[in-house]
Amino acid sequence: MAFAAWLEEAVARAAAGFSGHLAVFARDLRDGDTFELDADHVGETASVIKVPILVALWEAVEAGRMGWHDMVRVNPANRTTGSGVIADLEDGVQLRICDLATLMIVVSDNVATNELIDRVGQEAVNRAMERRGLRATRLHKKLFWDIPGPLGTTSPREIASLMESIYRRRCVSPRADETMLAILDRQHYNSALTRLLPYPLIAEEGGRPPAVLVASKSGSLDGVRNDAGIVRTPWGDYVVALMTDGALDPRYHPDNEAMLLLPRISRAILEAFREGGA
Repeated sequence: MAFAAWLEEAVARAAAGFSGHLAVFARDLRDGDTFELDADHVGETASVIKVPILVALWEAVEAGRMGWHDMVRVNPANRTTGSGVIADLEDGVQLRICDLATLMIVVSDNVATNELIDRVGQEAVNRAMERRGLRATRLHKKLFWDIPGPLGTTSPREIASLMESIYRRRCVSPRADETMLAILDRQHYNSALTRLLPYPLIAEEGGRPPAVLVASKSGSLDGVRNDAGIVRTPWGDYVVALMTDGALDPRYHPDNEAMLLLPRISRAILEAFREGGA
């Protein structure tokens, strides 16, 4: 099986005129066939780096260094701006480690992320990626915007590989991987992958689960829009990573030029996957 031959042309056509750089990696999880566009380009992760943090957190839990349900008090020093809800709560809030992890992924909570970086350790995150052979995937700092430099770096191939290892239950442990997948399933900000998918395929109507399930993590910074995920369909499953950087549109808006482009790429990949595997 293979992605339909027209996919390369469709992606090029969609990206014509885009002001930034687009990099793409998709792998058919049935047979390993891939679609690639500059898939080894190393770029800013934005909040996609929260998946490596989640992996390193689960390594710490499995090693007994902390408990998944341990109750902790959030350090006020970890307050920061951007996405999430903890910044809107009063100082002294107490949450379980599992709650912080869930908030970090499903609403991309930056305070929860900073708290977990403190508890896991930046170097532990990077060592976890190095052990998996991911040389570009690194956490560079906590989410404080006055600290210069990238938040994190990765490539589409590497972050898709990490997602695939979770899907195959080969990342940390079957228990950890199933829990991580369930959290990724609930991410709220997945429109880069889902906005243009056929509504009947992703709708949760009539008490039936969607035909197409997307477990992913997105990320946004100035000039950067990314999303990486696992797409499960009636025709088989695939992983996909879409990364953009250098775009000139500064708006945090649904019609940011990258947020118009990436859903078109995601839709084309789904259609090419479906047609190529028929």
